[in-house]
Amino acid sequence: MFFDDFSGKSLDRGKWNVEVSGMHVNNELQGYVDSSATIYLENNALVLRPLYAPGYVSKDGQHFDFVSGRINTKGKFDFKYGTAEARIRLSDGQGLWPAWWMLGNGAWPATGEVDIMEYVGEKDWASAAVHGPGYSGDKGPVARAYFDKGNGVTQWAYLCGGLDSG
Repeated sequence: MFFDDFSGKSLDRGKWNVEVSGMHVNNELQGYVDSSATIYLENNALVLRPLYAPGYVSKDGQHFDFVSGRINTKGKFDFKYGTAEARIRLSDGQGLWPAWWMLGNGAWPATGEVDIMEYVGEKDWASAAVHGPGYSGDKGPVARAYFDKGNGVTQWAYLCGGLDSG
């Protein structure tokens, strides 16, 4: 069982890996850094904060004007059946693409991906998707979840994703 309520003083590195830029996908415009300015805990919540950082150069020599935090549990925790639950509140802003997703243990896309939540800038909905061999990108099962009026992505929401034997 995996549980983290982010009640400590800093990210529990026994549970989480911090990703640092090196491999870039999806033409992302930010570099990922291991910094308390982009990854921190506040009021029992994990904060992954994008920052304007003109001229940032990643360890592999790529240039970015934005940095952000990115974490995963690779090599620390995985599961075959069960659910993952979180309360999430997102920042809204042009160009942001926050997401919460699960990857299989192995080479992508062969081992699959479940996008529990992706937000692409339209305040009234977020999407969920399943990707695998032959159905990644804009192909494959995709669904939108629409928020009630006045309760968009900038409000706390409960999300759940899971894997079962079916």
